Amino acid sequence: MAKLNKVNTINASRVLKILWQNRKLSRIDISRILNLDKSTVTKIVSTLQEKNIIEILNEGDASPQGGRKPIFLEINKNYGLVLGIEIQTRTYQAVGLNLHGDIVFEYQDNLNFQNMNIDEAFFYILGALQGKINSTNLPLIGIGVALSGIINPKDGIINQSYPLEIFEPFNFYDVVKDKTNIPILIENDANCGCYSELIQNLDRASDFIFIQSELRNVQAKKNDNLSLAIGTGIVIREQVHHGADYSAGEFRSIDWENGSESQFKTSYLNNEVMPLLIDELGRNIALLVNSLNLTRVIISGELQKYQEYVIKSFKNNIQKNWSYPTAANCEVCLSPLKDKAIAYGSAGMFIDKLFSLPDLDTGNDELLKGIELFDKIFSNILN
Repeated sequence: MAKLNKVNTINASRVLKILWQNRKLSRIDISRILNLDKSTVTKIVSTLQEKNIIEILNEGDASPQGGRKPIFLEINKNYGLVLGIEIQTRTYQAVGLNLHGDIVFEYQDNLNFQNMNIDEAFFYILGALQGKINSTNLPLIGIGVALSGIINPKDGIINQSYPLEIFEPFNFYDVVKDKTNIPILIENDANCGCYSELIQNLDRASDFIFIQSELRNVQAKKNDNLSLAIGTGIVIREQVHHGADYSAGEFRSIDWENGSESQFKTSYLNNEVMPLLIDELGRNIALLVNSLNLTRVIISGELQKYQEYVIKSFKNNIQKNWSYPTAANCEVCLSPLKDKAIAYGSAGMFIDKLFSLPDLDTGNDELLKGIELFDKIFSNILN
């Protein structure tokens, strides 16, 4: 019986995923794509309709042979609101998304991090956003939080974060879970940038690197000099690559030398130095692009202000690093979401889990996916 229930759970999650990826499908389409019996699909669809997760979109045209008109289904975009928050050392950015990934609201403000711990900052921001959340008239069903540092999203642990001055593992989930019944996920900020690309471009999967750039204090609680901070997220086969200890993407230049307080060879920052930093970054990125055969480099944040120089420098460095006489096959582009990319991606990370297939053994609530996560949310809404 347990095995049968798990099969039903996975099949229901498969239906959710295929509907979300294609936006609208008929029951016949779902049955054909997933190779499921029509009666199985009908039963799953009825259950999902009862839970208000999917809804009827419209009727299609009958086939030339006549017969019933197909009834198209879609994910109910107004099922709930997913909040994405990017916490930086001086500011925060937030977006609210519906289940189609549409931006319902956006907001940003300054943040005085000097007198707060990360959990205190999170609840401060959540309180500041309450009016925006209420104005959507949608129930808040999940939150994604983007942070700088080595983040274990599976267990909700901030292993280390130099800018947040966290040098011992900090279990974010354990600290916040008793103060809210809303599911919360945390992730590295650049990795959230990867999710912004994956959620926006469901039909454009590729192996790519996402570059997050910002001006920030070397340490959040000290009013010291600003530096250019870089984070990278890497996607391989449509999956964000975390590495064995979740440190994949942590950046330090190959030209870095002892004594530098930044990630680059030089610690100080001004208009004359910026082109040198961009070229230095370009050499590092070129090595990754050609070694891993990445096909896109997406740039977000502060570097977008220097877009022409950045794109030219990166392309030149990628080609220079390429071993063969042919042109290197890599597109360099800007994130269309600009400064909203990380916050959007943190909400997108949660949406991605809603429409993923459950694991065989979840172990804890933070690992729930697909219909299992929807069921937890449905229970929260009823309570």
